[in-house]
Amino acid sequence: MAVPEGLRRALGFTLPWEGGFVNHPNDPGGPTNKGVTQRVYDAYRKGKGLANRSVRQIQDAEVQEIYLSGYWTPSRAGEMESPLSTVHFDTAVNFGVAGAVRFIQRALGINPTGNFGPITRGKLQNADQSKLALSYCALRIQRRHALVKANPRLGVFLKGWLNRDRALEKHVKAALQSGGQERVAFDDAEAVSVGEAVRPLEEIERALVKLDDEGEAPEEVAVQIHLRGDAAARYHFARQLLSAAYGLSEARADARLLLMGTDAGLAQLG
Repeated sequence: MAVPEGLRRALGFTLPWEGGFVNHPNDPGGPTNKGVTQRVYDAYRKGKGLANRSVRQIQDAEVQEIYLSGYWTPSRAGEMESPLSTVHFDTAVNFGVAGAVRFIQRALGINPTGNFGPITRGKLQNADQSKLALSYCALRIQRRHALVKANPRLGVFLKGWLNRDRALEKHVKAALQSGGQERVAFDDAEAVSVGEAVRPLEEIERALVKLDDEGEAPEEVAVQIHLRGDAAARYHFARQLLSAAYGLSEARADARLLLMGTDAGLAQLG
């Protein structure tokens, strides 16, 4: 399957935020890998006439095809210029396809029906898509605050949401400064390495201190992490320590770090 270059660029931003394999008992989505739930993966495999298997084993080509058919194509992201196409695709993944279409319609100043028709297409073709991408990011941030205002219990998610939105805004600005060129991170393991490297050091340290407070990690762990170098080195060392101390697989140690609040985001890049 030929993967559109625009989708590859968009996945370079989105996949690190979606993370690796996680199977948390309180997550209604169940087992999830690279943002693809087991249910979605089962449906995909069934449609191909293939036997079910764990989403942990999902292949990069399958990830690309699922995101192409489920989000890129129905959202009409391919009709947009870069980096607007990345903003729109990431929003479709985060808010649903109809939700993303409503965002682009609001940014264009037209009635947000959630249906991408000739009026939306015409407005888009005549718009300054660079400015539109930045307006779109601002609307996402506004929407997050509105959601929390309407339901304060969602406030626990606000920091994580805004980390992603502001990272997207930063990504857009960087792309516009380089003439619309976006860094392509989705090349097999590279997307995973980017996702791991961006966990800010202080978030990792706080997570491990919290583990220590709960009697689940030795006190010296946070000190040892602190002595490591950059974000990637500290993160990998933290994962190795948790794996060794508790007999966890690296995937489970990674999931545990995520659950302890270390996925604070791409804002630390650059």
